[in-house]
Amino acid sequence: MRKFRTHGFLVVLVVSVLLSGCFGLLKPEPNITVTGIKDGMTYEDPVTPVITAKKGTVIKEITLNEEPFESGTELIESKEYTLKVVAEHESSKKTKTFEYKFTLNINKPIITISGVEDSKYYVAPVSVTPVIGTLDPTDTIVVKLNDEDYTLGTAITEVADYTLVVTATNADNKTSEVTISFRIISPKHELKIGSDTTGFGADKGTTTVNTDPTYIKTGETSLKFENQLNNKAAFRIHRRTNYHPDWINDWSPYDRFSFWIYIVDKSKIDTFEFRLYTVSNKHDKGNTMSFDLSALDNGWNRIDFAFEDMMTNMDDLKTMADNDDIWIDIIVRSNIETTTVYFDDFFMYISEH
Repeated sequence: MRKFRTHGFLVVLVVSVLLSGCFGLLKPEPNITVTGIKDGMTYEDPVTPVITAKKGTVIKEITLNEEPFESGTELIESKEYTLKVVAEHESSKKTKTFEYKFTLNINKPIITISGVEDSKYYVAPVSVTPVIGTLDPTDTIVVKLNDEDYTLGTAITEVADYTLVVTATNADNKTSEVTISFRIISPKHELKIGSDTTGFGADKGTTTVNTDPTYIKTGETSLKFENQLNNKAAFRIHRRTNYHPDWINDWSPYDRFSFWIYIVDKSKIDTFEFRLYTVSNKHDKGNTMSFDLSALDNGWNRIDFAFEDMMTNMDDLKTMADNDDIWIDIIVRSNIETTTVYFDDFFMYISEH
């Protein structure tokens, strides 16, 4: 029995040593991802190599044809390239060099655009002047702005959505095209009140247009809302077929929302809150901002708040149109006696402007 135990101990010891040696050899290696190019490929268009370290990996050096290279830089010159990436694993300290060889063989015009960026917004007052050219001054360039001929050097200043299309043709009749979309926005975007209730409504109450100057903050009209007793009565903006004509899709440039409310008798109000229903916070709850009635007065009160103080997902503000689940409710609840309030001057704005 004693002899068997000794042999068993030796077997365990030998196996442990072997395993530890094996696992010592299996140290984790660095790993990266490279997009925009592949090893051995030839490209007829400009490329943009993007190098990303995977978890546990640190990129130590990136070179392109033996020169330092910044990930995300566009390459436009026709020639052969060798991209090298030296990476190290954080825990094992193992290093590895990744190498990618590729070729650019571009025989059509290379369009260069500065002064404006794709998918960007600019806040008025602003002057956007695209600088457009090609690497070969003999190329023919045609530019369209919102499907109209655009004269190079012309400043773009009006608040609007723009699509810039640049087409270039070289001596060999090879053509390139680049499209850039951008916006010039006002620092303040208003949901206007017109001569009727288009875009406005009510749930468990009624909304009508008011022309009595006593209850108008700006302009010639405001909106009168009469609630229902003991219900979560809501003044409503932009719901289903009653879409507001000034409702926009991308609210993300704006960080605050504001409106005026005229309270006839605040003692009759038990709940006052603002709800914005969005893609990820729909009608069962909504993004909610509650207001302290003790801080409000009979008469006009300006309500102003930051979206970040109520939104559960700020990315929702990027897609606010073409969806029946997106609207605003301003809840005015009365438990004992119905009441009337007036609304005016709804707008979102950029606080820095």
